[in-house]
Amino acid sequence: MSQLEKNIYCENFSINAADSSLGAEVIFCTDEFFAPAYRILLPTEPKFLPDYYDENGKWMDGWETKRRRSTGFDCCIIKLAYPCLVKKICIETTYFTGNSPMAISVDSLYIDKNLVVDTRSDWVNVLGYERVDCNSINEFSLSTNLISTHIKLNIYPDGGIARIKVFGDIQRKLNYTSKENDKTNENLLCISNGAKVIACSDNHYGSPINLLKSTPAINMGDGWETRRRRTPGNDWCIFSLFNPGEINAFELDTSFFKGNYPSHCSIQGLTYTKYKLPQEYKKLLIYESMFWDTLVPKIMLAANNQLKISYNDKSSYTHIRLNIYPDGGLSRFKVWGKFNEW
Repeated sequence: MSQLEKNIYCENFSINAADSSLGAEVIFCTDEFFAPAYRILLPTEPKFLPDYYDENGKWMDGWETKRRRSTGFDCCIIKLAYPCLVKKICIETTYFTGNSPMAISVDSLYIDKNLVVDTRSDWVNVLGYERVDCNSINEFSLSTNLISTHIKLNIYPDGGIARIKVFGDIQRKLNYTSKENDKTNENLLCISNGAKVIACSDNHYGSPINLLKSTPAINMGDGWETRRRRTPGNDWCIFSLFNPGEINAFELDTSFFKGNYPSHCSIQGLTYTKYKLPQEYKKLLIYESMFWDTLVPKIMLAANNQLKISYNDKSSYTHIRLNIYPDGGLSRFKVWGKFNEW
């Protein structure tokens, strides 16, 4: 296997449901004397300003509580951007060298209404008492089948963390007997609708997850961009839909990409039944995708532009492959249509 193939197969394209740019927010915390809790949800990398102090002490890029002088522990409650089947939690203590917690635990909650205060008794512990290292990235895998709308991060007994990331599969409720879910024109390839990135040829400058965001891009860094191709071929990305979808249009957005947009693109698709997915799911999908149905033949793209393409075939698709020629970047990729049952 080539190094490029290793990068593709090992890349983790799980959605961070605790990303404030997607809508996650901290709705409660016991204390945030030294640094506000909202910073742990920021999508940016933590930074350190060695000589910067504010009125309460050393400025830290994260959440930091005062030193506890009583029994108990500190906690904060996070409303996730979307209901999520959590698979992994990452606690980053970068730059917290002598002031990180000794340990953490995580509780989960699923509710349809807004949670105002920490008064509920139905929290479920999904990650027990786990020690964390200072100035490091601590990753914990979860084996629960619970869907979470909120998580409670408990830190023992106090201290600070730089970032928390909650990775998993975004969940969407589909009720085919309800008119509310009988939508004939929604973006099937959207994070909030449970779409996922399976693999891509390259993501040197920007993750393909950005293509699935429901909000417009804010700059060129908020899209998918590959490195300059110096070998034959073209770049591509493979997506899966939450449920089979009947497509009526595609939308390709190259906003902010002016000197580095792809020259052309094409779109392919295929439907796998729920119980007949390839045994080696990702690897076989990559090879098989070259032979999928052509939904949109090779067409020209333009710089800093939004292109909508009508599609009239009534077939349903579970997977989409976007090909760009030969390389470059896009801000958003949307697939308009309606979901069908498995």
